[in-house]
Amino acid sequence: MKRKLSIFVVTIAGTMFLLSGCQKEETEEPIEITLMHGWGGTLKNGKVMQEIYRDFSKENPDIILKSVPYANNNIAVKEANDMLAVGEVPDILCTNGASYYIDNAVKCGRVMDLMPYIEEDSKWKSEIHPSVFETWETEEGHLYTIPDVLEVAGYWFNEEYLKNAGFVDETGEARVPRTWTEFFEMTETVQKWIQETGSDVSIFTLDEVLVIEFLFMARMAGEGEEGLAAARGSGADLSDELLQKTLEDIRRMGKYSIKAPNVENSRQCFIDGKSVIYFNGVWEAEALEESPVQEQFHYANYPTDSGKSLSYVSASAGYVLAKQEDARKAEASIRFLKYMLSDDVQKKIAVETGQAPSNPNIDKQEIMASSPLLGEAIDTAYRADIQIATIRSVWKDEQINTIIGYLNHELWKSEDAQE
Repeated sequence: MKRKLSIFVVTIAGTMFLLSGCQKEETEEPIEITLMHGWGGTLKNGKVMQEIYRDFSKENPDIILKSVPYANNNIAVKEANDMLAVGEVPDILCTNGASYYIDNAVKCGRVMDLMPYIEEDSKWKSEIHPSVFETWETEEGHLYTIPDVLEVAGYWFNEEYLKNAGFVDETGEARVPRTWTEFFEMTETVQKWIQETGSDVSIFTLDEVLVIEFLFMARMAGEGEEGLAAARGSGADLSDELLQKTLEDIRRMGKYSIKAPNVENSRQCFIDGKSVIYFNGVWEAEALEESPVQEQFHYANYPTDSGKSLSYVSASAGYVLAKQEDARKAEASIRFLKYMLSDDVQKKIAVETGQAPSNPNIDKQEIMASSPLLGEAIDTAYRADIQIATIRSVWKDEQINTIIGYLNHELWKSEDAQE
C-alpha cells in the first residue's frame, strides 16, 4: 500500500511539473513587434534591407518581426503619422531622415527614450556615432532616434575636365578649390574651356533637392563663424546680408548649370560625362561605378572662405521606437536596434548598399577593399576640417520653404528672411 501511494504521489508531482512547464512555455511564446519602413521598392538597396530584417528574426527566434514595407520612406512616415493622429503607433518606424514624426510622437508621449538603455550598455554606446548624440540628444538628456547610416557628403568631380581646362596644381593634377573664391575661379576657367572647345558639357546639373540638401548649407557655413553657427542650428542671429549673399552665390552657380527635373537626371548627366560637378553624398558611389569613365571621378570636400575643408557628417532621423507598457516588447525593440548597429550588419549595409555606416568602429579599409570609390569618398569626407549636419536635421520646414521660394524666383521679403 505504501509503495502504491508513493508511486501515486510521484506521478502526481511529475504531472504537476509538466503542467507548470507547459504553462511557462505558453507565457514565453515569441513576442511580435511591428516594423514600418520604406524599403519596399524593387531597387537593390531595398532588397538588401529586407534581407537584413528577415535575418533578425532568424537570429532571434523568440521575436517575430512583422515587416510592413512601403514603396519609399515618405509614404511610410506619412502613414505612421496618420496612425499617430488616432492614437496608434508601430513598434518601430524607420523614418530614414523624415524627422517631423519624432516631434509629433514626442508631443503625444508615444516615443521611447533610448538613453536609459544606452547608458546601461557601454558596448552599445560605443557603436553609436558621436554625431547622433550631438544632433538628437535633447537638453533634458533624452534620445528618441538612432539611424543605421550617416549622411556623409562632399561633392563629386570629374578630374579630366579640370585638367583639360588647366585648373591644376604644380604637379599637373586636378586642383581642388580650398576657398569659395577659388571655386568660382575654377567655374569660370572650366566654362571658358567649354566655350572654346564647344564641348557638350555643363559645369553643374542642378535640381532643387541637390541645392537645398547639400549646396545651400555648405555655402552658408563656409562664409565664416556666423554662417557656421547658423548651419549647426545654434540659434545664432542669422543676418539678412549673409543669407542674401549665400543665395546669390547659389543663383550665380545656376548660370553655369543645366536645370535638372530631379536628382536621377543630375546623376545620369554626371555618369555620362555631361557635367563636371555633382553635389551629392558618398552613397552615389555604387551608381557612379557603373560609368565607363568612373576612373575620372573623385571626391572633394567643400571649400570655405578661411581655406578649411568642410563636409557633412550628419546623423539624420533614423529608427523611432514606440513607448511600451509591455517590458518584453520594449526589450525586443531595443534588441532590434542593437542588431542594426552591430558590426556584421553595419558592414553589410556599407558594402551592399553603399552607405556610410553609423557604427564608428567599422574599418574604412574593409569598405575600400570592396568599393574603392565609396571608401575614398568616406575617407575624404571624414578628413574635413569642419563637419556639419544636413539642413533637415537642424532647420525647420518653414525655414527651408522660405529658401526654396527665393530660389524659385518667388517674391522675396526681407521680413521672411528675418523670421
